[in-house]
Amino acid sequence: MPDIEYMKKLAEKLEKGEIKFLDENDEFVFACDQCGKCCRNRGDILLSPLDLYNLVWATGKDVMEIIDRYGDCYIGDSSNMPVVRLRFRQEWDGTSTCFFLGRKDGKFYCRVHEHKPGVCRTSPLGKVGVYEMECAEPSVKAPRYFLQDGAPAGACVGFDRAKREHITQRVTDWVGGAERKQISDKYSQIFHAFAVEFGKRLDPVKLCKVPMLYSSYYVFVSWLMYSDYDFTVEPAQFLAKMEVNMQQILDLTDLVMKNPDKFLALSKDALEKIGIKDALG
Repeated sequence: MPDIEYMKKLAEKLEKGEIKFLDENDEFVFACDQCGKCCRNRGDILLSPLDLYNLVWATGKDVMEIIDRYGDCYIGDSSNMPVVRLRFRQEWDGTSTCFFLGRKDGKFYCRVHEHKPGVCRTSPLGKVGVYEMECAEPSVKAPRYFLQDGAPAGACVGFDRAKREHITQRVTDWVGGAERKQISDKYSQIFHAFAVEFGKRLDPVKLCKVPMLYSSYYVFVSWLMYSDYDFTVEPAQFLAKMEVNMQQILDLTDLVMKNPDKFLALSKDALEKIGIKDALG
C-alpha cells in the first residue's frame, strides 16, 4: 500500500504552500547509480490506464494477462475507485523485487525502461494535479512537478553523489522528453478532472448497502477504466478513448445512484455481452 504517513505530510506541505514546484526547463540535483533500491520492497506503485497501455506495447501481452500476472487489484479506501497496484516478486530472504528489474555488469536496469510506469519514470520527482477554481468554469490545469524530499522508498544514493559532483537533470528530459511529457500531462489532466467529478457523484455508503449493486457496478467501472481500449492505437488516440470511458463511468455512476433498480435490470445483459457474466454470480 502507499506510504500513508508520507502522503499525509505531502498533503500538509501542499496546503501550506511549502512545495517548490518546477517548470519544464528547471533543473534539479539528482543522479541515478542504477543500484536498484527504488525497485525493491515497494507497495506504492499504482498502474494507471496509460501505464497498462505502455506495458502492452513493452511486453506484447494482453492487458488482462498483464493485470493478472503483474497486478494486485482492489477498491481504493479513499478514492473508491478500482486500483491496479504493481505486484512485486517475493524473494527467499523476505524482500520483494519488481518483476521488470534486470541486472547486467553489476548494474540494475528496467526491462521495460522505454515504457515503464509513470511513477517510476518521474521518480524522484512527484507530480500533483491542479484544479483552477478562480474562474467561471473551474478547469484542470497542467500538473505540477516537484522534487520529493524523502521519497516513500527511502534514501537514494544518487542524491548524495549528485550533490557532491553537482549533477543536475532538466525536468522535461528526465521524464522522457517533450512528447512523452505532453502525453503524461494530458493523461493527468483527464484523470484528475474525472476523479474530482467521481468523488462528487458516488455515495460509497449507499452503494455498499446492496452487494449485487456494488459488485456489478465495479465490474463495469473496472472494465471501462482499464480494459475497454484498442491498445494498438497511438497514445493520443488512446487518451481520447480514455476520456470517453471516464465520462461513461460518470454517467454509469449517476444511474447507479439515482436508479439502482434500472441499473441492475440492465447490467446482466450488458455484462454477458462483454464476457464477464460470471462476476454476477
